[in-house]
Amino acid sequence: ALARGLIRPPSHARWPGSGSVAAAAPCVTLPRRGLSAIPSAAAAEPAEVAGSASPPASGTVNAPATQAPDEPRDLAAIVPREATAEGADGSTAGSTAAVGEGGDGRRASQGILQARKEGRYSAVIELFEALTASGEASDARVLDAYVEAIAVTRSVAEAEEVCSAALAQREGMGRTAATYAALLKGCGADKGAALQLLGKMKEEGLAADLGVYHELVSVFTAARDFAAAEETLATMRHGGVAPTTATYYRIINGAFRHDEAAVAYQVLCRMVEEWRTPDQRAYDRMLQHFVRLDHAEGQLRCLEGSLELQGGADAGRKIGYLLRQELERQEQPSLPKVAALWALAERRGVELHRRQMTGVLYALMQLDRHVDAFRAEGV
Repeated sequence: ALARGLIRPPSHARWPGSGSVAAAAPCVTLPRRGLSAIPSAAAAEPAEVAGSASPPASGTVNAPATQAPDEPRDLAAIVPREATAEGADGSTAGSTAAVGEGGDGRRASQGILQARKEGRYSAVIELFEALTASGEASDARVLDAYVEAIAVTRSVAEAEEVCSAALAQREGMGRTAATYAALLKGCGADKGAALQLLGKMKEEGLAADLGVYHELVSVFTAARDFAAAEETLATMRHGGVAPTTATYYRIINGAFRHDEAAVAYQVLCRMVEEWRTPDQRAYDRMLQHFVRLDHAEGQLRCLEGSLELQGGADAGRKIGYLLRQELERQEQPSLPKVAALWALAERRGVELHRRQMTGVLYALMQLDRHVDAFRAEGV
């Protein structure tokens, strides 16, 4: 079993002035993926978050299907992944052939929309051009998909030219808020270009909708302007558009991508205060990012939120995991975090391993919380 890595002897962390403290709790070692190995009450993959049907802007955290053992799982359940591959072989020949050989325009349009959803922009361009060459008409959603593909893979300026030329040939069609959301997708971290598009949209008398605001938030987070991203939440409300959980997730995703744990924690707290509660899977994955970035407050907030949703299920394993990880640090553990984890365990009726309790007692004594130390020891 030792050779297979299933068990290991307890490790010992020596703290200044405390002697040798056995810090490893149970001998069973969790896989190095961390909390992704802990069974969750929400085992099934949740549906996409409302308001995020299209792929997120470049820079959004995602969870690949395969990943290195040490890599923390990401927030794929929060925001859908923006794929860039064109499929298993990178080919769309079968789809374009169907259009060229008399395949109906409806099927081609569905293929374009699906490719857009999956972020396969080369396929969008190829299918749209084949559809146009066949003489089939395309609706506004399909045209917006094409505009988005050009904006992301080439430039926003070229996408605007393509859009204007296409609309000139389509009587009764014009730019909509969805068109501008597609153009914003290509801005990346260029705040100036995004604000220019917003100005043009207002000049045309178009009101920003949820999709436009989401893309604007993605631009701000990509540019690491998290203050502007949060200000967008107030702008949305003034415009009569209520932020959704997906809106907050975009800011949190951007913060994690740039290793800004404090920003992610601030937005998470604001999100909960404004009655936008994360689901179980989101809490678990955010918890892993806070662990990766060593942000104690974020870890505790996610752990408490997760336990509230689960009603106590797996509380002992999750608390024990974080406590053991803290006690096994090479440097001095965070004593306030150790004490907070013990307090949470006490509230939840979780019995900690005696070796973990040794570390808890030391932390409480060092923090001059002698009464709590006596209570923890059962005196």
